[in-house]
Amino acid sequence: PLTYADYTPVALVNFDPAGVQVRAESPYRTIEDLVRDIKARPGQLKASGCGQGCRWQVAFYGLLHDRGIDPHSVPWVPSNGAAPGLLDLVAGGVQIVPCSLPEARSLIDAGKVRSLAVMDGRRGELFADVPTVKETLGSDWVLGAWRGVAGPKRSGPDRLGTQESRAVVYHFV
Repeated sequence: PLTYADYTPVALVNFDPAGVQVRAESPYRTIEDLVRDIKARPGQLKASGCGQGCRWQVAFYGLLHDRGIDPHSVPWVPSNGAAPGLLDLVAGGVQIVPCSLPEARSLIDAGKVRSLAVMDGRRGELFADVPTVKETLGSDWVLGAWRGVAGPKRSGPDRLGTQESRAVVYHFV
Protein backbone atom coordinates (compact mmCIF):
# COMPACT_ATOMS: atom_id res chain seq x y z
CA PRO A 1 0.00 0.00 0.00
CA LEU A 2 1.10 3.55 -0.70
CA THR A 3 1.84 5.98 2.14
CA TYR A 4 2.76 9.65 2.35
CA ALA A 5 6.42 8.63 2.04
CA ASP A 6 5.78 7.53 -1.56
CA TYR A 7 5.03 11.11 -2.63
CA THR A 8 6.84 14.42 -2.89
CA PRO A 9 4.90 17.63 -2.19
CA VAL A 10 5.16 19.83 -5.27
CA ALA A 11 2.88 22.80 -4.60
CA LEU A 12 0.47 24.11 -2.00
CA VAL A 13 -2.68 25.20 -3.80
CA ASN A 14 -4.50 26.69 -0.82
CA PHE A 15 -4.94 26.59 2.95
CA ASP A 16 -8.39 26.96 4.51
CA PRO A 17 -7.99 27.62 8.22
CA ALA A 18 -10.55 26.29 10.67
CA GLY A 19 -13.13 28.75 11.90
CA VAL A 20 -15.50 28.46 14.85
CA GLN A 21 -19.15 28.90 13.85
CA VAL A 22 -22.25 29.32 16.02
CA ARG A 23 -25.90 30.05 15.23
CA ALA A 24 -26.53 33.70 14.42
CA GLU A 25 -28.96 34.02 17.34
CA SER A 26 -26.62 32.33 19.82
CA PRO A 27 -25.61 34.30 22.91
CA TYR A 28 -21.95 34.01 21.88
CA ARG A 29 -20.75 37.23 20.26
CA THR A 30 -17.03 36.44 20.57
CA ILE A 31 -14.82 33.37 20.87
CA GLU A 32 -14.01 34.59 24.40
CA ASP A 33 -17.72 34.31 25.30
CA LEU A 34 -17.83 30.76 23.97
CA VAL A 35 -14.63 29.63 25.71
CA ARG A 36 -15.82 31.15 28.99
CA ASP A 37 -19.10 29.21 28.76
CA ILE A 38 -17.35 25.95 27.85
CA LYS A 39 -15.20 26.35 30.99
CA ALA A 40 -18.22 27.20 33.14
CA ARG A 41 -20.48 24.43 31.81
CA PRO A 42 -18.38 21.46 30.69
CA GLY A 43 -20.38 18.86 28.76
CA GLN A 44 -23.29 21.19 28.04
CA LEU A 45 -22.35 22.26 24.51
CA LYS A 46 -21.97 19.93 21.54
CA ALA A 47 -19.91 20.36 18.39
CA SER A 48 -19.99 18.76 14.94
CA GLY A 49 -18.64 19.30 11.47
CA CYS A 50 -17.18 15.99 10.27
CA GLY A 51 -16.54 12.41 11.33
CA GLN A 52 -14.85 11.37 14.55
CA GLY A 53 -11.16 12.35 14.50
CA CYS A 54 -11.33 14.55 11.40
CA ARG A 55 -9.37 17.77 10.91
CA TRP A 56 -12.12 20.06 12.23
CA GLN A 57 -12.44 18.09 15.45
CA VAL A 58 -8.64 18.07 15.81
CA ALA A 59 -8.58 21.83 15.15
CA PHE A 60 -11.25 22.63 17.74
CA TYR A 61 -10.02 20.19 20.37
CA GLY A 62 -6.48 21.46 19.84
CA LEU A 63 -7.66 25.02 20.46
CA LEU A 64 -9.45 23.94 23.64
CA HIS A 65 -6.34 22.07 24.83
CA ASP A 66 -4.23 25.15 24.04
CA ARG A 67 -6.52 27.16 26.32
CA GLY A 68 -6.18 24.62 29.16
CA ILE A 69 -9.65 23.15 28.63
CA ASP A 70 -10.30 19.41 28.51
CA PRO A 71 -11.37 18.85 24.89
CA HIS A 72 -13.88 16.22 26.00
CA SER A 73 -15.81 18.94 27.82
CA VAL A 74 -17.44 19.54 24.41
CA PRO A 75 -18.88 16.24 23.14
CA TRP A 76 -18.32 15.67 19.42
CA VAL A 77 -21.29 14.61 17.27
CA PRO A 78 -19.89 12.90 14.15
CA SER A 79 -21.38 13.94 10.82
CA ASN A 80 -20.70 13.28 7.15
CA GLY A 81 -18.96 16.64 6.74
CA ALA A 82 -19.26 20.34 7.41
CA ALA A 83 -22.52 20.76 5.46
CA PRO A 84 -24.52 18.28 7.58
CA GLY A 85 -22.85 19.66 10.71
CA LEU A 86 -23.86 23.20 9.77
CA LEU A 87 -27.44 22.06 9.11
CA ASP A 88 -27.47 20.48 12.57
CA LEU A 89 -26.16 23.79 13.97
CA VAL A 90 -28.92 25.82 12.29
CA ALA A 91 -31.52 23.27 13.48
CA GLY A 92 -30.26 23.54 17.07
CA GLY A 93 -28.87 20.01 17.45
CA VAL A 94 -25.34 21.27 18.15
CA GLN A 95 -24.05 24.65 19.30
CA ILE A 96 -20.62 24.76 17.61
CA VAL A 97 -19.28 23.83 14.17
CA PRO A 98 -15.59 24.24 13.53
CA CYS A 99 -15.00 24.20 9.76
CA SER A 100 -13.52 26.41 7.08
CA LEU A 101 -15.21 29.72 6.41
CA PRO A 102 -15.78 28.90 2.72
CA GLU A 103 -17.80 25.85 3.84
CA ALA A 104 -19.95 28.07 6.08
CA ARG A 105 -20.13 31.02 3.69
CA SER A 106 -23.65 30.52 2.35
CA LEU A 107 -25.10 30.29 5.86
CA ILE A 108 -22.99 33.24 7.05
CA ASP A 109 -24.21 35.29 4.07
CA ALA A 110 -27.80 34.21 4.78
CA GLY A 111 -27.50 35.46 8.38
CA LYS A 112 -28.03 31.99 9.87
CA VAL A 113 -24.48 31.41 11.15
CA ARG A 114 -21.86 33.64 12.77
CA SER A 115 -18.15 32.93 12.69
CA LEU A 116 -16.42 33.86 15.96
CA ALA A 117 -12.77 33.37 15.02
CA VAL A 118 -10.40 31.77 12.57
CA MET A 119 -7.44 29.54 13.50
CA ASP A 120 -4.82 31.29 11.39
CA GLY A 121 -2.04 33.80 11.85
CA ARG A 122 -3.93 36.46 9.91
CA ARG A 123 -7.46 37.40 8.97
CA GLY A 124 -8.69 36.19 5.62
CA GLU A 125 -9.36 38.62 2.78
CA LEU A 126 -12.85 37.27 2.15
CA PHE A 127 -13.80 37.38 5.85
CA ALA A 128 -11.78 40.35 7.09
CA ASP A 129 -14.25 40.97 9.93
CA VAL A 130 -13.57 37.55 11.50
CA PRO A 131 -10.73 37.86 14.03
CA THR A 132 -7.99 35.31 14.58
CA VAL A 133 -7.66 33.25 17.76
CA LYS A 134 -4.33 35.05 18.26
CA GLU A 135 -6.11 38.43 18.35
CA THR A 136 -8.94 37.27 20.58
CA LEU A 137 -7.52 34.57 22.84
CA GLY A 138 -3.77 35.13 22.48
CA SER A 139 -3.48 31.62 21.03
CA ASP A 140 -0.92 30.68 18.40
CA TRP A 141 -3.01 27.61 17.47
CA VAL A 142 -3.28 27.32 13.67
CA LEU A 143 -4.90 24.43 11.84
CA GLY A 144 -6.90 23.95 8.68
CA ALA A 145 -7.22 22.06 5.43
CA TRP A 146 -4.39 22.01 2.91
CA ARG A 147 -4.87 21.27 -0.75
CA GLY A 148 -1.91 20.70 -2.96
CA VAL A 149 -0.20 18.86 -5.74
CA ALA A 150 2.08 15.88 -5.13
CA GLY A 151 4.22 13.78 -7.41
CA PRO A 152 6.10 10.51 -7.20
CA LYS A 153 8.81 10.22 -4.57
CA ARG A 154 11.84 12.46 -5.24
CA SER A 155 10.08 14.32 -8.04
CA GLY A 156 10.31 17.98 -8.83
CA PRO A 157 9.43 20.13 -11.81
CA ASP A 158 12.39 18.69 -13.72
CA ARG A 159 11.31 15.07 -13.11
CA LEU A 160 7.56 15.21 -13.61
CA GLY A 161 7.67 14.23 -17.26
CA THR A 162 5.84 16.28 -19.82
CA GLN A 163 5.97 19.98 -20.54
CA GLU A 164 2.25 20.13 -19.69
CA SER A 165 2.77 18.74 -16.19
CA ARG A 166 5.64 21.18 -15.62
CA ALA A 167 3.39 24.05 -16.69
CA VAL A 168 0.71 23.01 -14.20
CA VAL A 169 3.25 22.77 -11.38
CA TYR A 170 4.76 26.16 -12.21
CA HIS A 171 1.28 27.67 -12.36
CA PHE A 172 0.65 26.66 -8.74
CA VAL A 173 4.10 27.45 -7.36
